[in-house]
Amino acid sequence: TNLAKCEHLRWESSHKLLGYTYSPKKDMIGKNHNCLIPWDKLEEESQSYDYDVVDTSIRLAIEQGISESR
Repeated sequence: TNLAKCEHLRWESSHKLLGYTYSPKKDMIGKNHNCLIPWDKLEEESQSYDYDVVDTSIRLAIEQGISESR
């Protein structure tokens, strides 16, 4: 869970740097996103995206022979 929370913070920061702001309705053209909220407020479905990124990153690192401790 901690890695997924960190992933959400990374994603949130990158979107804010790109000029996105929170809105209850996602609008990519208007740079509004409904997931620019703290991890604890996200619905499970949205949290699953962060878990998927972490799982994929670990799997790719293992496939490339990179230690998880790096």
